[in-house]
Amino acid sequence: MSVFLQLNLISAAFGFLFFITGLALAHRYIWLDLFGLPDAFSYSLLMLLWLVFQILFFKVAKKRIIVSFWHLFSMVLWFPYVLVWSFLISLVIPDGVLQGQDDFGAGFLLLFVSVFVYPIYTGLTVLFTILQVRGM
Repeated sequence: MSVFLQLNLISAAFGFLFFITGLALAHRYIWLDLFGLPDAFSYSLLMLLWLVFQILFFKVAKKRIIVSFWHLFSMVLWFPYVLVWSFLISLVIPDGVLQGQDDFGAGFLLLFVSVFVYPIYTGLTVLFTILQVRGM
């Protein structure tokens, strides 16, 4: 049962990372205007978010993860969690609030990344974590 819970927690974390990055990328002009930051800062902030997530994932996984190759199913299970996060945020933020300067080209980029890049990223991250915990 604990492998099942860990698999879902890992998948939810990867889904949240993809969702929050996609939200920040698609609506970056609104967030930057809100906080008064320059445009080049948005990409640095996204890279910092990825780096912090990687470090936290490895530190938590070394201490808490039950090493099982079942965790590689997070390559697929992150996508339903993206939909759940998207639904929950759409309940909080109504549909018309964030449409001032949306970046619709980022949507095509996110579509490509979600199909071809992100599953490989999640799989490699989990695989390297499993191999590191096992000492291989």
